[in-house]
Parts: sequence; C-alpha cells; structure tokens
Amino acid sequence: MACPMRSIVDDSMGQDGTQLGNEAGMLYGEYLMLDKLLSAQRMLSAESSKPVHDEHLFIITHQAYELWFKQIIFEVDSVRSLLDVEGLDESHTMEILKRLNRVVLILKLLVDQVMILETMTPLDFMDFRHYLRPASGFQSLQFRLLENKLGLKQALRVKYNQNYQTVFGDDPEAMESLHKSEQEPALLALIERWLERTPGLNTHGFNFWGKFQATVNKMIKEDIEAAYREPNENVRKHRLQDAENRREIYRSIFDPSVHDALRSRGERRFVKIKIFGA
Repeated sequence: MACPMRSIVDDSMGQDGTQLGNEAGMLYGEYLMLDKLLSAQRMLSAESSKPVHDEHLFIITHQAYELWFKQIIFEVDSVRSLLDVEGLDESHTMEILKRLNRVVLILKLLVDQVMILETMTPLDFMDFRHYLRPASGFQSLQFRLLENKLGLKQALRVKYNQNYQTVFGDDPEAMESLHKSEQEPALLALIERWLERTPGLNTHGFNFWGKFQATVNKMIKEDIEAAYREPNENVRKHRLQDAENRREIYRSIFDPSVHDALRSRGERRFVKIKIFGA
C-alpha cells in the first residue's frame, strides 16, 4: 500500500530523487509537528547520575496510548454527534459502523502494545519507578473521558475507582471536561435510543418478536431431537449441551426475570425492549 504521506514528502522531488526547489507546501516533519512530538520524552533518570535505558520505552509506550486515546475519543465523539439527532439519517449507518470498527481495531492494537512493554522486566521497571511517584495510569484524563463518553456509570465502577475525579481536583479544566462528559449523552444511551426505533418491536399489529421467539424454540427443539438420534454417545452429549447452552442464552432474553437479574448485577445494560432492537 502506498504511503498516505507520499504527496507531502515526494512532490518536491524529481523522479531521480533530486530536490526540485523551494516550492510552497509543508514538509513531512512540519505537517506532523515532529519537532514537538519527538522532543516530548523527558527521562527523569537521565537528569540524575544514572540514566535507565528502559524508561525511554516506558514513556514512548504510554505516550502512544494517549495518542490513540485521542483518536478513539475523536471517533466516538463523531459517532455520538451523528446519533444525537431526532431522526437518524440511515445513510449514516455505514459511516458509523466504519468509525466504530476503527475504534475496535485501535483497542486491539493497544492490547498488543502490552507485549512490547513486557520486554521490560519488573526489576527493570523498579530501576526508575521511584521517579514516577505519585504518577499513575489512573491519572489518565483521556481514559476517564472515554469511559464516560462510552457510558460507564458511576455505580458500576469498582469501589477502588469510584472517586476517580479526586486526582484531577487541582486542575479546573480537567474537572470541567469530566463534568461535561458525565452530563452529555453517552454512546450507550444514544445507541439505546436508536434501537428503540427498530421496526417490529411493538406487539400491536405484526408481532415480529413473538414469531421470532416461536421460531427459536422450534429450532432448539429440532436440534435436541436430532441430537438424541446421534449414535455416537460423545457427539450426542456435545450436541445436547450445545443446544442447552443456546436455550439458556435465548432464555436470558425471552424471560424478563432472568434478564432483570443480569441487569441488576451489571452484566447487561440494555432494557428488554432495546435488547429486542439489537
């Protein structure tokens, strides 16, 4: 795949690689502001008498996390703006899916970054850990903003983390951003509102959900009957267990008491009508 930045870098070059002149336009480093980006790594251990090599990796990794958090927030905010309307233009659906899929891929990348950080042993980390006190990943403002924008409720935070705003108390701008992110419609709430508009949820007239439930029950019944006809005992047990697992999954949707129990434990967020829409 061609480099997206090629037009910025190569337009001032001839085919033989010679400089064509001082033509107007930004260079690669200017456009990306690399002078600022690449000078933002301050190794505290280097300011002492004993620089620690792995501190540089630690800084780069966490700065990369913050850059990707910024991109995720950018994508999530754009999706929220598309959803936060009275009547969603369905032509925007593919764009919403594209941006959310992008977020998923970024999150997978962030998980993979841990493997790079794991090349630093715990003992290597301890060589410079004392320079970081009281710094902690819990102080990532962007991560907290992202949690709120996605729809994490205060009551669902682990007890250790419920007063997450405390560390930002001395930063009025951070506190204002957090408060705003809690008051704005979260992505989860906007998706719930969109699901409510799904055709066929109303039991008056054509009852799609009733027909769907009957079809599912018939399908599982047929799977169980077919499993009992299986001559191989191990295969028969496996097929029966698979059918029972699927029956329980659908039961958690069809049976209001099971669904409500899952919601009370925080294992499910949508109310039943919105699960139907999904």
